[in-house]
Amino acid sequence: MFGLGTIINCSAIIIAGIAGMVFGNHLKESMQDTLMKADGVAVIFIGIITLIISMCGVKIGNIFGDKFKSKAELLGGIILICIGLKILLEHTGII
Repeated sequence: MFGLGTIINCSAIIIAGIAGMVFGNHLKESMQDTLMKADGVAVIFIGIITLIISMCGVKIGNIFGDKFKSKAELLGGIILICIGLKILLEHTGII
């Protein structure tokens, strides 16, 4: 199934956008300013967390890459061959 979370997220964004167009003009200026600041804080927070997680992923990848380089390359090659074989067998109608 196409990502249920993606469908829910897109629906929520569309609904919130419509609600913003309908009710945005009815909010006080101070409320609009507060919501804009809260959005800014959320974006900064998400950006910082993403940066930290990405940096940790790169560091962990370097550590594991140094220890398991040849084995990881072999495993990755085997996985790619299996994926290609599965696609071939599906397209030829065998499976």
